[in-house]
Amino acid sequence: MRSSECSNSRTSPRWFLSLLLIDIDHFKHVNDTYGNSTGDDVLVDFATRAAAVLPHGAQLARWGGECLSGGLQPHGA
Repeated sequence: MRSSECSNSRTSPRWFLSLLLIDIDHFKHVNDTYGNSTGDDVLVDFATRAAAVLPHGAQLARWGGECLSGGLQPHGA
């Protein structure tokens, strides 16, 4: 790689990567009030709705408790 290409790659990114961190407020209350099975149903419903609005190829996973993480594929600038 030539030095001019190196300097261009540092100032002009060719792609972007996005990371999502999602925390569902008051989710513990749902589990405590309605049970873990209902809480799981809420998470599945949320994930289904999120998948419907996220771009093709996005990944969403439960990180723990009421936290979810997601990644969007890099795309051209």
